Amino acid sequence: MKQNEQIKLREIVRRRNAFWLASERLGRVRSSLPERRAFFAGASLNGILQAPVLEIGAEYAVNGLILEGEMGLPMASVDLSGEALQGSTILSRLLGYQPPSLRVAGDAERLPFANGSFRTVVLWNVLRLFDNPVYLFNEIHRVMTPDGYLIIGDEPIHRAFRFALGETPPSDRLHGWHQLLLKLYLLPWFYQVCDEENHYGPPQREFRFGELNWLLRRFTRQDWSYQPRLPGGAYSAGPMARWLWRNLLRPGRINESLTRWFGGRISGWVQKPTTIQAISPGHYLVRKHPRHDHVALRGFTGAFQCQGETLRAESETVALPKSTRGRSMILLNIPREPLRIELFSSNGEARLISHPLTDTSEPPEPQQSLACPDCVVFTDSCIFGRCENQCVQACPRNALSPTDPVMPVNNNCDGCGLCLHACPYGGLDRPLLEDGRCPECRRHYPRDRDIVELRPKVLQNQLNQSRWEEMLRF
Repeated sequence: MKQNEQIKLREIVRRRNAFWLASERLGRVRSSLPERRAFFAGASLNGILQAPVLEIGAEYAVNGLILEGEMGLPMASVDLSGEALQGSTILSRLLGYQPPSLRVAGDAERLPFANGSFRTVVLWNVLRLFDNPVYLFNEIHRVMTPDGYLIIGDEPIHRAFRFALGETPPSDRLHGWHQLLLKLYLLPWFYQVCDEENHYGPPQREFRFGELNWLLRRFTRQDWSYQPRLPGGAYSAGPMARWLWRNLLRPGRINESLTRWFGGRISGWVQKPTTIQAISPGHYLVRKHPRHDHVALRGFTGAFQCQGETLRAESETVALPKSTRGRSMILLNIPREPLRIELFSSNGEARLISHPLTDTSEPPEPQQSLACPDCVVFTDSCIFGRCENQCVQACPRNALSPTDPVMPVNNNCDGCGLCLHACPYGGLDRPLLEDGRCPECRRHYPRDRDIVELRPKVLQNQLNQSRWEEMLRF
């Protein structure tokens, strides 16, 4: 379920003065730089940071100052609030940096970029704003390249062991006996320390590890570190949890049961798995669902080997050997390179997976990957007629007609993107902008103070209407 448009509108209105408040955030941002710099340095040493980089929910683009200004990584900073991105101009100059080169006002659930545009995606203290981030992760998975990394930083973990007797003010505004209990590390045991955004912005939540593992089930190679901290900088746990942290827990090694009880904040990264890997000429390591029992080699007929057994594909489709049942990876030896490899189950229990072999292109520069958030186009990867028409079934507006060469996407399409996530081939994409204009709907996306306005039309119309109503009040 996507975020409600009214919640997004509230978030934009809440930060309408972010540009003028940028200098007031200087002290807090400056104090966070060493921790962020150390985290990204560790990610770089592990080979996690690869250009180009996308940051979602960048706000003042603080991470962009480190990744682009210090590490030289080309990147795009996306946030729902254009005013916050404009404030990064002030903040960056006060910190002695150049402003980030590409800042985009856009919706995280409708990212204005083409498929496979980024090798690294960064979510820093943003996941908590989504009550159900499934759609967000679908969009991240779409714009990432295979073998790309998703970096998640400074996200709250639910703390089960606490007495919910009430709410305190935000942790950076505590005073009196609240401050005394905080210094004794006792306050979080009795009260839920809140954040200002809980009252004025979108609802926030704390995730459990089980929920995160389910949300990230399409990713592999998870590596997490844990800190017992709160959003405002206060320690989230009492003396017992701090003793456990010093004596039992270490960065990079999380005791999940202890973390579940005492909460805290996690940072780490996950990897989007490679669908197919060419080991040597003619030899491929292919990822599949354990219930897939058939393979189709498009553009190839003849004999080939699967897991050392010889098979013959006379009509491109052949049943897999019994030894492959229940496996998630198989080894294929094909004498001639096919156009694509497709895996499916004969009883429909597992979704079809398609692996193109000819796509070896590098991701473009972030400036060249900007796309219209309100339109969808069919690509050369579409093989409509040999698939299960998932895109047509997923469209809530009945706007797709792939067999119509004149208008394969009807005018009633609003670019919601459900068809993009439903297609297993990557047969649909968002159209790339040409000189700041969409070639499909002809909408022009202007630059305002070096910020590219790429929020969806429906959200922009509501925002303009709310601003007009606010002006009428005065």
